Amino acid sequence: MGKSQRKGKVGELELSHELNAMDLPGPKFRRGRQYAGHPDAPDIVGGPPDLHWECKRCERVQIKQWMAKAVEDAGDKKPIVAFRWNGGEWLAVVRLADLKELAASIAGKVE
Repeated sequence: MGKSQRKGKVGELELSHELNAMDLPGPKFRRGRQYAGHPDAPDIVGGPPDLHWECKRCERVQIKQWMAKAVEDAGDKKPIVAFRWNGGEWLAVVRLADLKELAASIAGKVE
């Protein structure tokens, strides 16, 4: 496993722990199955079922590319890009058009 892959794995584990600490509705968060050769799987699974998580642990922020990939991979789910750089805090980016439904989903009020 290369340095970049290790950093990605560690980032996915960190993010899943951070999300689990928030006690959001739905199953516990964990790494997705992309590590087993499934590129269409989300980086993080769990939580509200209508969300698709893309996790990035990079120094160079590329929101446009990351969100485009998340949207492509999300299907009918709401894409969320979570990222952090070395020494930084986790940040999450969502499309403004998804914000109202996302807030309801996270609050456990999925309709």
